[in-house]
Amino acid sequence: MTNPPNPLIKMIATPDPADVALLDKIMEKTKAGKLFWNRLRNGFVAQLPDAMKIEFVNSGFGAGWSTFTVKTKEGTVLHVENRGNLVFAVLAGSDPDPLSAKVSILYSEVQKVGEGAVERAIKILDRI
Repeated sequence: MTNPPNPLIKMIATPDPADVALLDKIMEKTKAGKLFWNRLRNGFVAQLPDAMKIEFVNSGFGAGWSTFTVKTKEGTVLHVENRGNLVFAVLAGSDPDPLSAKVSILYSEVQKVGEGAVERAIKILDRI
């Protein structure tokens, strides 16, 4: 006899389609070089028109991200925490959290394109 599926696992494993669409759009704009990601000591931030802000906060435990947040002037529209969902999901016998997995892929891309003040200063000097 098998246990019935845990509704919490189903809820975690089925992200809101609007959240997925938002992440896909952010990835698309990041890859196209249309989002400027500023490297900070504790993560990355992209400031957009209309008071929109997209932010990664780095994990305090080595490489990786701990939180991802998208804010508009109306408030927080998306907040994802990286809680080791892959390990949790495997132990629970379900698929990993697809939203967290998408954010991890985005984080990898942002790490490639994000720049800090020093990198920008070097690029300016290279142009003269």
